[in-house]
Amino acid sequence: MLIVDDDDDIRYSMRNLLVVSNFNVVLAADGVEALKVLERQPVDALVIDLMMPRLDGVGVVRALHSMEPEHRPGIVIVISAHCELHTRLMGLPVRRVLPKPFDAIRLLDELQAAFGEVDHSKSSESSDEDDASWPASSSTHGLSS
Repeated sequence: MLIVDDDDDIRYSMRNLLVVSNFNVVLAADGVEALKVLERQPVDALVIDLMMPRLDGVGVVRALHSMEPEHRPGIVIVISAHCELHTRLMGLPVRRVLPKPFDAIRLLDELQAAFGEVDHSKSSESSDEDDASWPASSSTHGLSS
């Protein structure tokens, strides 16, 4: 899982929470760094801040579509103190928008539910999946604050 946030305290708090919950976690401080990580190391999930310097969360999510399928995370969750900006994410493969400060239990619940859906969808999908179905577990109807 890749955690992307320009706030060190939030980034490390999420990492600690997720590591204790048995997730493998990689960190990035902004969108540019996140894309570099994704090119080197595919991850199952991306938890990303909406507002960041250099490249914001929307820019990263848009860039995912042009990446090789094996480098795209199947689960994308956006966190933001500016959830009123979530309309910028409409039409993008984002499972959920969570408000900052984030509720640790809600984040864990969202991730566990998403991983359950990904596991289920992987067992029922063919290996000849095309880009139109990416990501299998996401839908824009999941956008909420």
